Amino acid sequence: LVEVKEHLSKINNILRRGEEGTPKRALVRKKYSDHNVQRTHGDDERANDISRSMFETMTTFPECVDRLFEHCVGIINRDLRRLGLATIEMVVHEKRNMNQANYNKVVIVTNEEASTVVGRAGDGIVTYPYQWDDSILGGRFLGVDGKWNCLNTSPEDCCATIKQSVPNPDTKGKYVECHIFVPFGGVGNRRRDDRIFVNLSSDGRVHEAPIIT
Repeated sequence: LVEVKEHLSKINNILRRGEEGTPKRALVRKKYSDHNVQRTHGDDERANDISRSMFETMTTFPECVDRLFEHCVGIINRDLRRLGLATIEMVVHEKRNMNQANYNKVVIVTNEEASTVVGRAGDGIVTYPYQWDDSILGGRFLGVDGKWNCLNTSPEDCCATIKQSVPNPDTKGKYVECHIFVPFGGVGNRRRDDRIFVNLSSDGRVHEAPIIT
């Protein structure tokens, strides 16, 4: 608990310095944003809530967007030192493209319980951004303009619907497959404070804000 309080104090100090001119750190607290450590002193139950809420806090690095990866690493290392996070794992992903081995996978985003499809925008819509080079029907966009409506369905049922709509392999012999993604903090994908994700475009630039989660 002492370590949690010290960590929160460091983050609040950084935010105050940011308001005075230091480059701001984008801190997004999904829950417990009204917590005040001093107010909860002596309240063990509420203090425990604060401890758990540390895993609901995500730190992003918006200054990295559109910068080359090497420049982004410098920004991240600088800000990690300010946050007091010396040891952290950096996971780098390249933005999806048709040349990757998993090009045939449709990503299905679920809720945290992995029981229902929510989609990237929360509307239950699942998308596949590429044209499918169907070995029988020729090149075409899948679903309806590359989309399936899986609102209020299970990820398994959604995947079955997608596969039924694409029965043929492509010209490389691959069939459509599903990749079920559970949000960070959900079942089997716990949130961590020692890992940062960086997504790169094909030109080596960061195409969205890296995130600690």
